[in-house]
Amino acid sequence: MLHELQTDIIKGMPVAYFSELYAANATIFIKYSLDKGPNPQLITSLNQLQKFVFEFLKSD
Repeated sequence: MLHELQTDIIKGMPVAYFSELYAANATIFIKYSLDKGPNPQLITSLNQLQKFVFEFLKSD
């Protein structure tokens, strides 16, 4: 995703789309964690994804 952000390929996507994508990921993460238990590697990956999404939202 970082590469995509750097090359402006996804700059045309609406902010609302990324907001809904973030909310959906958060919901799925909570359900997965309740079903399977916490996964430190998943938490780290989702944290990085969250940073990318927030950086994108700030740049618009």
